[in-house]
Amino acid sequence: VKHLAISNYYWKETKAPVGYTLDQTKYPVTIAKVDDHQENAVITQNVTAKEQVIRFGFDFLKFANSASGSTSSGFNDLTFKLSPIKPTLPITGADDEATTGFNEALGFDGYGEFENIPFGDYRFEEVKAPTGFQKIQPLVIHSTFQENTTNYEASQYVFTNTEEGQKDPIKIVKVPYKELTNQAFSVHLNRLMLYDKPETENHLSSLATWQSGEKNLETMKNPTIVDRLSYNLNTVKKDW
Repeated sequence: VKHLAISNYYWKETKAPVGYTLDQTKYPVTIAKVDDHQENAVITQNVTAKEQVIRFGFDFLKFANSASGSTSSGFNDLTFKLSPIKPTLPITGADDEATTGFNEALGFDGYGEFENIPFGDYRFEEVKAPTGFQKIQPLVIHSTFQENTTNYEASQYVFTNTEEGQKDPIKIVKVPYKELTNQAFSVHLNRLMLYDKPETENHLSSLATWQSGEKNLETMKNPTIVDRLSYNLNTVKKDW
């Protein structure tokens, strides 16, 4: 900024970088003079403004279903991990793992929580399922900024939770851009309800037919047998 008259001014941020809050602090600037020579103007300098990264958190309850699906119970001592997806940087200032336990305020077992996670994209997964149960399908947490080109202050941050391999998110949280400040920079993505299903039993079935598709042998002209196999395995290995 050049050619300012001698007076008192202030700097104020009007547009924050994506992933950071808007700094609403007014930084005073004074332009004064010792005499009438321009080179003797006194200008306030060395003012430092720090950007506050947007952070988010969420909590969850972890249940295990009975084989019939009629009963669920909170499960403690299970570890869940949050891993950054490139180009999101490694997590700083927060834990990337959470272990479930009893929550006295809620009166539930199976409670876990992540706090102060920096803005970005992450993969949320269960490290190890209880014996006899399957792990949850991992979730992808995606953070985006939707700019309103006609009114920038009407822009918003959008956080989505999507099951891995699924197109549509299971949860969407929208936060107005102007509501995120240096004093209020954390977003809560609300609570997730997670369920472990019992492991399915291994089975193998076979249906042998003649190549023609007939099940009964009426002629020896086409004696080739085709055996169609179907299977369900609770463990799959890459070399199978």
